[in-house]
Amino acid sequence: MREILDISSKIVQRLSMIVLQLPNIKKMDCNIGTAFRGDITETWIKNISILSGLCLEWPGYEKYFDQIEKYKKQIIQKIREIYTSNETSLYNVLNHGDSNHRNCMYRIVDGKTRDIMLVNFG
Repeated sequence: MREILDISSKIVQRLSMIVLQLPNIKKMDCNIGTAFRGDITETWIKNISILSGLCLEWPGYEKYFDQIEKYKKQIIQKIREIYTSNETSLYNVLNHGDSNHRNCMYRIVDGKTRDIMLVNFG
């Protein structure tokens, strides 16, 4: 567990260095949550309805149909909250979106991971 925490810490340090090297990131509107307004909101609600409909076709998932239908508007609101940058928060997260071990380069010394670097970042 300690090794995983050390690796995670190194990833965060590397990402921080990347952000500092790209000053334009600081000027960007990082509030992807603002995209969930208007037409795209209706599209997402339709997609959620498709998902709930599929639950009726998948054995064992029928019980989720009513819950998904009942909460689909709240799901959109939660997506807005999750993807809206909060400047007062103690942390904001840069998500690689494909953090598979194959997209990382490791430096292993004496059988232990000493450093890790994201590759294919983009």
